[in-house]
Amino acid sequence: MGYSARRIKALGDVGTVADLFATMLRPLTEPCGLETWEELAADAAEEWVPARIAFGQHKGRSIAEACTRFAIAAKSAWLAYHK
Repeated sequence: MGYSARRIKALGDVGTVADLFATMLRPLTEPCGLETWEELAADAAEEWVPARIAFGQHKGRSIAEACTRFAIAAKSAWLAYHK
């Protein structure tokens, strides 16, 4: 691949990254008030613990609720087994 072909491919890659940032990253950062790379990096460096489950049978439920339901189900199963 020649120099000009690599340059054209790189230009397309830059366009793809710019589109991804505009359509995916900006809508996530604007409501949080993150406007610079420094602010984004500082926010990303903070520890984050999700509050809701994002997949599976309990998708959308709070983690606390799912843990409580799991504990109740486990105790019920244990009691049923040990009658």
